[in-house]
Amino acid sequence: MADHLGRLELLDYVRRSLDMALALMHPDFSVVTSFSRRGDSAARVVPHLLAESFFDMSQRDLNGVYATVADTLVEDGYDRELSLAFIMPFLTKSEYLTQQVTREPIPESINVAFQDSRVWRLREGVLSATAAAGSTNPLAVRYGDAELTSVRVCGSYYNSGQFSADVFEPVLSAGGDVTGVRLFHKGELRMLRCNDLPLGRSVPWGVEAFNAANKVRDHVFLPPIDVSLDIDRADSGFDLRVRTECEMDRITFQIEFCFRGPGQWENDGQVIGVTDGQTAILKKGYGLFHTDSYGFRIGPGAEAHRMWQMRAAQAGPGFRVLITLEAPVDHRFDISYGVWSIAMNELITV
Repeated sequence: MADHLGRLELLDYVRRSLDMALALMHPDFSVVTSFSRRGDSAARVVPHLLAESFFDMSQRDLNGVYATVADTLVEDGYDRELSLAFIMPFLTKSEYLTQQVTREPIPESINVAFQDSRVWRLREGVLSATAAAGSTNPLAVRYGDAELTSVRVCGSYYNSGQFSADVFEPVLSAGGDVTGVRLFHKGELRMLRCNDLPLGRSVPWGVEAFNAANKVRDHVFLPPIDVSLDIDRADSGFDLRVRTECEMDRITFQIEFCFRGPGQWENDGQVIGVTDGQTAILKKGYGLFHTDSYGFRIGPGAEAHRMWQMRAAQAGPGFRVLITLEAPVDHRFDISYGVWSIAMNELITV
């Protein structure tokens, strides 16, 4: 459009899109799918076809970072049947055949909050973390080959307690860096109709008659439940706090940590090999999940109930660790990441 309409200012939107795409890539150049609502959720997807756009804009702007991204995407074993898509820049701009752009390294650190998309992306070295509103997976963290695919919060409360933030508020330092986010789940936006009340008269048989009666029938409504999740950057990890506000109490809640297996799980003097599909409850203290190279420490735990598959909860596909709670909830917990030392049998945080 920029070329055909002679409106080169439209390329600013292309640059912004590519910058966001780069921020949404893990260190291995697969794209973030933790908050996706499609079939690729939690899958490894490399956006090979973006190589064409990165290359085109690298030539237009003499942008060495874009050129490096394009090279890497092409080298990552793309489907060669799709390679015809890469011909277009050379057909439209013959100078690309000879023009050389000096490659520049990709920034090692990315820390940006996309306010409109309601996503916070943090990438430093082998660390890649994503916090998002509008998703039942508000936080996912990778560190090396250890992957915490999801941190979910859920309450069993008439299908309205599965945490999905409606409000996204970045927390900024004095220097303007993003240090955390405040996520808020508004109960008033969820339907909480509990029971239908009788009309006091007979209703004719049939779907149409029932639907007509239901429009004038009184209903019992439950009070809404609000849930907040604060995520703050800490040394070698994150500090989190989940809180609830509701007129009703003793609502069962859980915090679910889902790790991509296989790996090892350790706490309270035991070590077990774990894989996807298994579930553990962290009753107290801290637990550690690790591969042979990297790992996470989470806690402190709590045990208010022993529901392995709590009603209304979306279970992650990996090895699940639950912290079980009961409303009113005000639970602080933290996540640390580091290098697993086989020699010392401990997690070394940086």
